[in-house]
Amino acid sequence: MIFIYYEDKNGTVFSADKKRSFSVVSGEDAYAFLRSKKCKGKRFYRTQTEETGGDTVLVEVPPEKVKTVRKEERRKQYVNDCMKNKEFTILHLGDMDSDDGITGEELIASQDESVDTLAIRSLDLKTLKKALSTLSEKEYEVIEKMFLVPNPMTERELAALLNVSQPAIHKRKNSAFKKIKNFFKKN
Repeated sequence: MIFIYYEDKNGTVFSADKKRSFSVVSGEDAYAFLRSKKCKGKRFYRTQTEETGGDTVLVEVPPEKVKTVRKEERRKQYVNDCMKNKEFTILHLGDMDSDDGITGEELIASQDESVDTLAIRSLDLKTLKKALSTLSEKEYEVIEKMFLVPNPMTERELAALLNVSQPAIHKRKNSAFKKIKNFFKKN
């Protein structure tokens, strides 16, 4: 089933900040709405939520956010295209946590890699894990949200989430990178 939330002055569903109101159409009405003149020029953000039993939910994007949403969609498509052409897996920091350390099994990208390459990669990941533990809580949060999660955020998105300026996020990121780089030089 598909649900479409479109901006409507007389809508009965409100945004979290109560500044926008939406009306909802679903099922066949939703498909008819997408083909209608009323929908022309509108941009929607697609989600699938557990609350709706995995149904597709489209929410109208405000005009001032369309550029950001398009940029994010292009970035996700680029990453997906790159992933299709590569023989590697993205590992998240949480995947490396275990009592006996990294085994290396999850690091094998192809059968052509030598044991030396795998050993070096394993050591590099262990060193990276130690380097990340030296970061301040704020620095780690920036690195985690921008690089270590399945859906990384941009500096601007993270700044909005943390209610700080984008330059502050950039400064935290650079500080974290400097600490990580220095840690690798020492080890």
